[in-house]
Amino acid sequence: MLLIQTYSATMFPPSLQKGEGFGAEQVAEVRALEEEACLRGAQLQSLLQKWEEFDDNCASLEKDLEVLISSLPSLSLVEETEERLLERISFYQQIKRNIDAKHARLCQTLNEGRQLAASVSCPEPEAQIAKLEEQWLSLNKRIDQELHRLQTLLKHLLSYSRDSDELTRWLESSQQTLNYWKEQSLNVSQDLNTIRSNIDRFFLQMEKLPSREAISEMISWMNTVEPQVVGEDAELPPSSVSLVKRLLQKLKEFRMEMDYKQWIVDFVNQSLLQLSTCDVESKRYERTEFAEHLGEMNRQWQRVHGTLNRKIQYLEQLLESITENENKIQNVNSWLEAQEKRLKTLQKPESAVSMEKLLLDCQDVENQLAVKSKALDELRQSSLTMDGGDRPLLEDMASGINELCQKRNSVTSQVHQLRASVQTVLQEWKACDKLYDEAHMKTAQLTYSMEHSKPAVLSLQALDCQVQNLEALQDEAENGERSWEKLLEVIGRLKDSCPSIAGIIEEKYQDAHA
Repeated sequence: MLLIQTYSATMFPPSLQKGEGFGAEQVAEVRALEEEACLRGAQLQSLLQKWEEFDDNCASLEKDLEVLISSLPSLSLVEETEERLLERISFYQQIKRNIDAKHARLCQTLNEGRQLAASVSCPEPEAQIAKLEEQWLSLNKRIDQELHRLQTLLKHLLSYSRDSDELTRWLESSQQTLNYWKEQSLNVSQDLNTIRSNIDRFFLQMEKLPSREAISEMISWMNTVEPQVVGEDAELPPSSVSLVKRLLQKLKEFRMEMDYKQWIVDFVNQSLLQLSTCDVESKRYERTEFAEHLGEMNRQWQRVHGTLNRKIQYLEQLLESITENENKIQNVNSWLEAQEKRLKTLQKPESAVSMEKLLLDCQDVENQLAVKSKALDELRQSSLTMDGGDRPLLEDMASGINELCQKRNSVTSQVHQLRASVQTVLQEWKACDKLYDEAHMKTAQLTYSMEHSKPAVLSLQALDCQVQNLEALQDEAENGERSWEKLLEVIGRLKDSCPSIAGIIEEKYQDAHA
């Protein structure tokens, strides 16, 4: 450009305006071409610097992965005792922690590699990315599988030891009981004939049992049982699942006892048919009175038996519905607990890609929460319909649903907070990337301009032009310092949410700013 200005001043005197205009146009074109070349050169230099950094980071990560792979045990445990398993598990967990500590740098390197691959038409960065990802995933898979195998083996070993101890104690107790009954059996002097004699004597006593006494005994027993079956206490709705189970067990015991006493009812009814003709004519009044008592007993027996069966059927249906609702509650509770644990592990994403994936996960959890909320509302509003009547949910079940609703609200709040936090961090992250690219590009332009600002021919005019260029570059550098300050502010805010990746960016900032 200096040559063009000198040539124009020499060949076209100032009086020739046309020549002067021609020279100015040439100077403007050269200046524009120079600026475009400077910009393109700065872009290429920045791209080259990023490529070199990416190569260095890839080489460093590959070396770290090779060291971790070489540290893995090559031989299995010779003796898989509890102590050896715990040592091996602890060793693999330490390697896992070392891998996780490098995950942030891996994500940053892969992200930079993808940006580089999109900027150049060369397959090498994509091949490096694929190789690094494959090594990382292979190592993680290998460690996770071995950890799972060792932990499962340890779990089975502990279970085996515990069950073996319990079985040993049970066998010892059973052996003692068996020895005791063996000693008792040797001391018993009864033989088979004695046992048969006792049974015959029992049957003879049964035949001699007075029918009136049996009827009185049955009526007395039913008078005691009937209020408990059909009385006010039995009509009150149970307030908890445990009360339902206790009441059902009590009624089943009553029915079992009625089944045991059925032989008495059959015996008394049969005794009326066995009265002789002489007995009927001589004791007609007593027979009539006996028949009335027998009829009263049979009616009460049928009434109690029918009521008992209806109550048992009702409670069994009630318990079945309760069990079904409890299973639904347990499923929702298990899902909510799993989401709580999952959300705790998703608090600190380490890359923009993981943040975007985390936002999708939050949306998925919110969609599932809507489904679970609908199921909870249906459980809360539902009622157990029995015998044509509506019975509300039991107190403990209602309490369980209320607890689930509180847990659901807690998970919903956590998801909303996590979504808002991730969106804020993602915005900060994008702002950080944008500021870093701008500042890095501006620095590359200044560096490139300084390296190519030396005049080819030394002259007073050339030196004066160089001084002006350097002063302009200094002004641009001072103006660009604000971009670095903004970048440092964003990095400071990222340290709270993403300390590991913020540290990497800060390290890059210090190198680039220096």
